[in-house]
Amino acid sequence: MDIRTHLGINQELSGKPVKVAEGYAEVLLKTQESMKADDKGLVHGGFIFSAADYASMLAVNHPNVVLAGANVKFLKPVKVGDEIICKARVSEDKGKKKKVLVECFKGEDKVFEGEFFTVFLIDMFWRGEKMEVKPFYWKGDKLLLLDQRKLPHQEVWLELKTYEEVAKAIKEMAVRGAPAIGCTAAYGFVLGVKVQKEDPEKVYETLKNTRPTAYNLFWALDRMMKALKEGKDIEEEAKEIEKEDYEANKRMGEIGSEIVPLNAKVLTHCNTGALATAGWGTALGVIRSAHYGGKNIFVWVDETRPYLQGARLTAWELVKESIPHKIITDSTAGFLMKKGMVDLVIVGADRITAKGDVANKIGTYTLAVLCKEHNVPFYVAAPTSTIDSNIKSGEEIIIEERSPEEVKVCGGCAIAPKESDALHLAFDITPAELITGIITEKGIFKPERITEALKD
Repeated sequence: MDIRTHLGINQELSGKPVKVAEGYAEVLLKTQESMKADDKGLVHGGFIFSAADYASMLAVNHPNVVLAGANVKFLKPVKVGDEIICKARVSEDKGKKKKVLVECFKGEDKVFEGEFFTVFLIDMFWRGEKMEVKPFYWKGDKLLLLDQRKLPHQEVWLELKTYEEVAKAIKEMAVRGAPAIGCTAAYGFVLGVKVQKEDPEKVYETLKNTRPTAYNLFWALDRMMKALKEGKDIEEEAKEIEKEDYEANKRMGEIGSEIVPLNAKVLTHCNTGALATAGWGTALGVIRSAHYGGKNIFVWVDETRPYLQGARLTAWELVKESIPHKIITDSTAGFLMKKGMVDLVIVGADRITAKGDVANKIGTYTLAVLCKEHNVPFYVAAPTSTIDSNIKSGEEIIIEERSPEEVKVCGGCAIAPKESDALHLAFDITPAELITGIITEKGIFKPERITEALKD
């Protein structure tokens, strides 16, 4: 329920806002005949409480805030016709929980005082009836995959029954995002080995050769092959990989949201949300957690050429959850930083080396250089499954080069002369020295100490 559109609020039975600022609100209650509690013309205390509660929620200023408890005192009676001002101020802020002090006055006489304790319904839209963003569903003998090439204008689900179909979907970017690719490949392995009864090595190699940069792909397939050799149920292993990724993302969000300032303007690149993972997201998961934690954030969304994952996918997720944002061209970011309009940048990762170099969507390195020039914090958010401790430097990572024709097309329309050639590198490498910190489900690490996140 959004308190700003509730019927009782619209009828001003709980008062009318007269002032709302950061951490503070005032509500004016004009008492009515219908509020009368007895023949003496006294107003029922519930209406005073309701006005005070309304003021407390406005002071917190978030549509998903709810009352969790209150300690209150009614100090003086209120009569029909009296005008009451309730003043609320946030006195204690613990992220998802806040304490609000409220005082209500009739003229200079205090008629009510209380402490209100509020919480945010973090999963209100996520797991409720309104919305659940998820890029895939396992159905026992097939994988349902949301075709991300069709978003945001169409929601088309692919029904994949063979590992070859899964490999094709990964290669052609119907699914993308390192964690989501890893989960999808794990289920593709199940289809190939358990359902189709194909040779495990053949299935492994086919899926492994779909995309060369995202480490979660190799990590998940190695884990599936190991489970098979150990006699484990590989279907349960794939489900466990999915579950672990979702839980890691939620934990990452909680940890990462602590570094997001109140009222921050956050810039992000590509899509690192629920669509790129088993749910919730990495960098966008941090942003999502900060939003539901009442940080009152605003998001700059890089369009992310040439596939427009930012404009198509990140914006789609933000719209679904009413998170304030604007889409910008990739080349706008530097000027926004120069104007002081970016407080921090949070991006994802497709592979992290032992020394903390990061492979991510092309354009990430550019943002990191701009952040250094303008003294803007630059964070990477990724689960520990993205860390490749076998590779020391980013120079060792194979950078995927895709078809040049993909650069010459935008939104299905040709934008360049047919005679012109193009270069399409899908990823770049950001050196560790440009990264402020790497957010994982184990904590936030300096890039050069990232392998500590792999320790139990």
